[in-house]
Amino acid sequence: MSGIDVNKELLIALIEEKPVLWDKCDETYKDRNATKEAWNEVCVGLKEDFKTLKDSERNVFANSPLSNLWSIEDLLPDHPDELSIQERWEATRRNLRFAHAAVWRNYDRRRQPSLFSIGSWVWLRNYPQSRATDKVAAKLCPRYRGPFTLVKYTSPVSVQLADSDGHNRIWAHVSQLKAA
Repeated sequence: MSGIDVNKELLIALIEEKPVLWDKCDETYKDRNATKEAWNEVCVGLKEDFKTLKDSERNVFANSPLSNLWSIEDLLPDHPDELSIQERWEATRRNLRFAHAAVWRNYDRRRQPSLFSIGSWVWLRNYPQSRATDKVAAKLCPRYRGPFTLVKYTSPVSVQLADSDGHNRIWAHVSQLKAA
């Protein structure tokens, strides 16, 4: 630390009070003048006579404790409270479970059970292509084709359809079906 003794807890508290120094979501995070002013306030908080020092002394003080000379272990408290670590661990696990449940609820929000049963009649969404050579306009073609009989579910969202004769088999997604 180059011979300057600084209270670690005070330094951490002073930096936490200035989101411009650490919060990338802060509007003033990229403002150099605001950042410089915040570092000056941190230095004044650490050393009350900071503003009366000469420029060379200010640079030595401001650069040594605030530079990357510290490792993360230097910034941790000297005697970590074992109980607080356990409480933080439990709080983190609780927050992760809560976040997981929220994501799961959001995922299931629009999910609907299949409306079709095996043997029911359905229409299949049609995707026609316009062709000038055949004089076909897609906007005038029917939107659905069929009806088809639902033969079986190949997965929760995929079905096998058969035409009215029962000979031609088609595989389709349930989102492309409409009840007949």
